Amino acid sequence: MNSTFKKLSLASAVAVAGVGISGVAGATAALDADVKGDAAIVPYYNVAGGYVTGVHIINTSAKTTPVKVRLRQRSDSEDVLDFNVVMSPGDVWTGIIKARDSDGAVTMTSSDTTCTVPKMTSAGLSAGLVADEGYVEIFAMAQPIAYTGATEGTTYTAGEQAPVAVAAKHVAGVPRDCEFVKDNFLRNKSSTAASSSGAGVWRSDLTGAVGQLGAQTVTSFQTTHWGPADDSLKVSWFIREQDAGWEVGGNAQHISMFMDEASMSNQSSALPGLETYADPLGFDFPNQNGGSQTYTAVGATMAASTITHGDMARTGYADLFATELSRTSASNDWVYKVGDGTEITADWVVTFPGQINLCRDANDIGYTAASGKYSGGVTVSWSAYDREEGQYAVTPEDDIVVSPAPPGGVAPTQKLTEEVNLIRYSDDGADTVGAFGDVSTKVVAANGYENGWAAMSISGNPDKTVCDYTPYAAPAVGTTSTRLADDANLARNADNDLTQTNMAWNEQDLPASNSVITLGYAAWKKVRADEPGANYGRAVEHTWTNS
Repeated sequence: MNSTFKKLSLASAVAVAGVGISGVAGATAALDADVKGDAAIVPYYNVAGGYVTGVHIINTSAKTTPVKVRLRQRSDSEDVLDFNVVMSPGDVWTGIIKARDSDGAVTMTSSDTTCTVPKMTSAGLSAGLVADEGYVEIFAMAQPIAYTGATEGTTYTAGEQAPVAVAAKHVAGVPRDCEFVKDNFLRNKSSTAASSSGAGVWRSDLTGAVGQLGAQTVTSFQTTHWGPADDSLKVSWFIREQDAGWEVGGNAQHISMFMDEASMSNQSSALPGLETYADPLGFDFPNQNGGSQTYTAVGATMAASTITHGDMARTGYADLFATELSRTSASNDWVYKVGDGTEITADWVVTFPGQINLCRDANDIGYTAASGKYSGGVTVSWSAYDREEGQYAVTPEDDIVVSPAPPGGVAPTQKLTEEVNLIRYSDDGADTVGAFGDVSTKVVAANGYENGWAAMSISGNPDKTVCDYTPYAAPAVGTTSTRLADDANLARNADNDLTQTNMAWNEQDLPASNSVITLGYAAWKKVRADEPGANYGRAVEHTWTNS
């Protein structure tokens, strides 16, 4: 099938030109494997018990593209690890997610030479956090554009002549200068452009660093101007059980036209908690709720430039509810044949990505403004069938169902409380070790049947609200103030870092709907202990009903 989806107008992305958030101009869920995107989500990673997960990113464009890669943990979407991959035109980057031998911490490794920020080492990149399972979100942050002005540093007539693009390109298989590339992702600590202290992210569309590139003979401060990225990413994944040689894989969920502005952010700052953003240009951006702070107006020089303030509400996650990712049911096969040294199963992965952006109360999944705690869940119910058109009763593991189950079947309900949920259909509900190992798998008892198909309804709280701290406490729309590095709403600590001192809590109501942004697939697995060469796996995406 060759299907594309209608482009949806998302008028709330940026209401007024000026300072804003790199928002969603017309997000379209690109479900066809032939459709690329500027964002992608890998529904599940697993590094438990000998499993590894591979991520494969292709930059199909003729433009240099910095890509944000972020791992989020299974239970609540908290950030586990994030870094940037700066891909040259036509570049391919591959990485392996695994558990570090010394302490089990999630680690991304790669033998690829493409520039990463921070720099990829032989030991890989790790934040030291143990999170065996989760999902991966990937964003094209920006692409370089020509700059021929006279007030903001380096001039060049084509985007690929920009300093970062020149430095990131491979020569004899190795990028020219990954150190220069890295310095463009520092946190800017100075309003003086012509110095090493001016290196880093000045705005979401402007970065700079000191370097000497190509045929240059003089080392100088050089700026790169950025524009929005096109739909150039092709992302795929695999999960491999190394001992048994069992593997599944497929395409990531691509999202096209997710951001309509450049969203460059530094890799030096963190959000200390839900209560305050430390840096509106920090590495927590972009994410599923949009990009980093944007600017349009500049002054006579970089140091004296001004900002024109506009609407700064980040609306990315809310806008995703207007795409084909907003779903109310999933259907797929299931299989459970275990015995005599053979295991044939088709377990389900069901992912509700990004619900960290939701807030409400104890009855709704997400975070609350008051406590910042994850609570609630998504209500699901099952209707299961054998392969001969017969429906039968199924029982979820927590037995939330009438008992005894009447003939003809019921649709038992259950709360799925995690962002990534694993579901095993088995003949008696006793097998809690799923296809992906000894993990917290939800089990549905199929009362003696070995295979069939099931439909799972999905229902979230219809009164959903997106919670976010506006990453800049803006003056009135249309007024101006000094450049970010000198703004009165920002202070400097003892290390000369910028810190936010005036934040605003933003709650955005969504249209009333029970739909939930949902991804997932059935993971088919066949393992024979006496004939490992016969082992195989495949991932079959669920068929969805959309809101």
